[in-house]
Amino acid sequence: EDSGAPLRLKAAELLLVSAAAHGGGPSDAAIGEQAAAGAANQPKLAPAAQKVRALAAIVNGKPGGVDKLLADKAAPENQLVLGLARLAENRLEAAVGPLRAYVSARQGDMLGHYLLGRALNTGPEARKELELVLGKNPAHAGAQIGLARLEGTPETRLAAARALAEKKLPAAGPTELAILELTIGQAEQALGRSLEAISAYQKAIGLDKRLIPAYVALGEALLYEGKYGQALERLKAAGPALESTPAGKFALGGAHLATNDP
Repeated sequence: EDSGAPLRLKAAELLLVSAAAHGGGPSDAAIGEQAAAGAANQPKLAPAAQKVRALAAIVNGKPGGVDKLLADKAAPENQLVLGLARLAENRLEAAVGPLRAYVSARQGDMLGHYLLGRALNTGPEARKELELVLGKNPAHAGAQIGLARLEGTPETRLAAARALAEKKLPAAGPTELAILELTIGQAEQALGRSLEAISAYQKAIGLDKRLIPAYVALGEALLYEGKYGQALERLKAAGPALESTPAGKFALGGAHLATNDP
């Protein structure tokens, strides 16, 4: 029983990294927490157990406390965990540093390159990282979605995103599929099709209820349509995480003003 603890921790780590990167839920987090608890009587495994607890917190939607759980933050694998936490908080700029550090130490790990491309979000460096991933794995759903987001015009973004949606992308996780719907919605809205955009944003939230940019986009779209009460309701549904970003605070404040809700 004791000799299996390191193996269970490593298995939980792999599961949780995948869940944090592509989408997961409470059942994945519970597996990690159980593995960490099983190693409690082995002090040598404490760093590995803390890393698993940190990953479980990210998957559970509580990335804010991750830094306190990691003893050696400079270790490459812990830099990956910190990058995942910042992505979960929608703090893309803050995710770039730790993910760059991880990629520098683990050049061959395509997950690091993919996540760095997501964190960079726009520009030639983001494209370079995502194209590197697709060069190794042409079927990588997340990288395909990321490149669709980088198309130069709303028309080309919409066409690329719709083409991916029609392919169903069986390897994509729920977070990645939610980002795809968000991309479709943003392109539709840029083209003046608000109702189609609202529908896509709602699909995105249905796929990943923690995707704060989708709540912000939906709230703003409803405000533009004059549906102030609905906008406030949808924005409040995001919970406290909405106010962790300037865009979320601004949208929520606008909805309160529009509805005369103190």
